[in-house]
Amino acid sequence: MNSATPILSEIQSKTFAETAIALVDGKDLSYKGFSLSNQAEPFVLNGTAAIRNKVMLWLVSSRGDYVREPDKGGPLGALIGKTFTEDNQKFIERSLTMAFSDFFQGDLSLIKVTAEPDIGNRRWKIKLIVNDPIRRELFDIAVGVTQ
Repeated sequence: MNSATPILSEIQSKTFAETAIALVDGKDLSYKGFSLSNQAEPFVLNGTAAIRNKVMLWLVSSRGDYVREPDKGGPLGALIGKTFTEDNQKFIERSLTMAFSDFFQGDLSLIKVTAEPDIGNRRWKIKLIVNDPIRRELFDIAVGVTQ
């Protein structure tokens, strides 16, 4: 016995489709915030821009930035002041790989991370290549951490 009416089935299908699109596409607010003086970048982000924003927010966050999760935060703060040695380079790459896996837990996967010393500017140049398995896209993110 089928208890669903055609209208109810249509509503359920539409709701499911909208939820699926929202899950795949994603929506986020820019980690940079909103500024009336700089309207070149949108404040509400969708798709890959929203996912990239999610990773950037994690990177630049600090412990205590997440409500009711005081131990949660990005890894870059711990890298400030690291001297330009091969051991520190390996440490940074390993730390970012582990922290990424812990934070994103399969939602996104880290394909590659590189940390290169930029001695002239006294900073580490860090580049992440990220895979979004839901959208089936790769994107990269580059940041600098001052020594």
